[in-house]
Amino acid sequence: MGPRASGGRRGDALTLVACCLDNHVRVIAWIVGPSGIGKSTLSAAAGDALGVHVVELDDVTRSHEFEWTAIKPQLDAISASRVRTIVVIGAGGQCVKEMLRFVSDHAADAVSVWAQSQVAWARIHQARNDTRSLEQYREIEYNEHRVAIYDAPHNRLDTSTVPLLDCIRAFCDMVKTVIEAP
Repeated sequence: MGPRASGGRRGDALTLVACCLDNHVRVIAWIVGPSGIGKSTLSAAAGDALGVHVVELDDVTRSHEFEWTAIKPQLDAISASRVRTIVVIGAGGQCVKEMLRFVSDHAADAVSVWAQSQVAWARIHQARNDTRSLEQYREIEYNEHRVAIYDAPHNRLDTSTVPLLDCIRAFCDMVKTVIEAP
């Protein structure tokens, strides 16, 4: 999918840089969290509500989402842009060891979407017919490296017991604070 002038439609990072430079200050929110937690759903809602672009990093780096050499140029392009952007760092990017340093370096501009592992597993199991057992899900999504990435952002939204509309409101508020920070 290509970018659009406003709203939360997903777009290629390099295309966004090339065609969407405007008068905005560089304002980016980096989103992390386990698979199935709602990063994409919340980011799309916030993108629409706040009129900012949404980039799914795993989509942009498709077939290379586990390779830092493919991810890094995309992150650099987004970072160099002045486009108001929400970047969803999916499971592929979060598996790369260099991502912990990147998220730590951008902790003030990052939001961690979180839930207890059994809650997150139940969501992905139901929504996507994910066949992993709870133990397999925990082993992948809640391993030491990934939890360190989830813990790095200064902003954290625990969605374990919060209704979806309240999660969307809270997430929009966090993202708005991040992208409007001086």
